[in-house]
Amino acid sequence: AAVSTQVSNTLKHTSGTQVTIAVTDMGNSYRLRLNNDGEIPEGEIEPQGGLKNLSSEISAVGGCMEIVYSPDFALEITLPKGEGYAV
Repeated sequence: AAVSTQVSNTLKHTSGTQVTIAVTDMGNSYRLRLNNDGEIPEGEIEPQGGLKNLSSEISAVGGCMEIVYSPDFALEITLPKGEGYAV
């Protein structure tokens, strides 16, 4: 869901053409960083639609999502290690 949301938002809201995904093993969890090469939003984003739904899905499995604005716009997602969810 995270990859689909990021790609969709890149196409809808920026002039971005590339999405980059980095996954880091943090021991008891995984940290995903999804960013794109589009414009950085001018102000803080209030999660709606896809981002709001994604945040709820991540919270439901014990994870968290942060919207990062610097040095580039990115979603940083932390998920506990385990089974039963798809990123």
